[in-house]
Parts: sequence; structure tokens; C-alpha cells
Amino acid sequence: MIRGLREEILARLSEIGFDDGEVMTTDTHMVNGVVPARLGYHPVGEVSAWGPLVEEVTMACKKALGDLEEAEVGVVAGQIPVTTLGQKSLRRVMGMVYRTSKLTALTLFPMVVICTVLSLLLLV
Repeated sequence: MIRGLREEILARLSEIGFDDGEVMTTDTHMVNGVVPARLGYHPVGEVSAWGPLVEEVTMACKKALGDLEEAEVGVVAGQIPVTTLGQKSLRRVMGMVYRTSKLTALTLFPMVVICTVLSLLLLV
């Protein structure tokens, strides 16, 4: 979003009764990053006129104010014990996977050869 547009929107919302607010866009850090090539996008408010956008936001907020109803809010705080794989545990798991795949590779080829030889012997 172009510098100053957020403040403009918040000022208009303050005029219609909002004590506080925040303006957010779907821009990502990649969009706002400094890149050597022109990617074909513009920050919100850079190319288009601010007036219609601010007016649309204001109208949406007025509509929301007119549709308010009673609500209850609840908050719960607590701690959840979480166990994660640390570096040592991850090494153990990866070692087991490596040993299992090595054992599979060492035993699979002889098993295929034995099955093939037995099948050929039984066919003769």
C-alpha cells in the first residue's frame, strides 16, 4: 500500500465513529521487496485514485456499523506441553531410516535372484 493511504482511510473511519482500526492488504513481502526487474504490479493506491477506494471502505464500514449485534467474547490462556524432534532425536530417526533402507537394498536383490532361479527351475 502506498504511504499515506492507510492514514487517510483511518482518518475517515475515525470521522464515522471508529475509535481504532487497522488497514491490511494481501500484499506479501515478495511484492514489496526491492527487485531489479519491474514485475508489473503497483502498490495499492499508487496508480488508482484514492477517493473511490476510501469511499468504498467507508461505505463498507458504515454498513457494518449498522449491522452490529450483541456478542460475547471469551479468552483462555494456558500452556500446552509440546514435544519436538531435536537434533539428537532426528539423527536417531534418520539413522534408523538409513539402516532400514540399506538392509532392504542388501536383501532385496538376493531375494529377487533366488525367486527368479526357483521359478525357472520349477518351470523346467
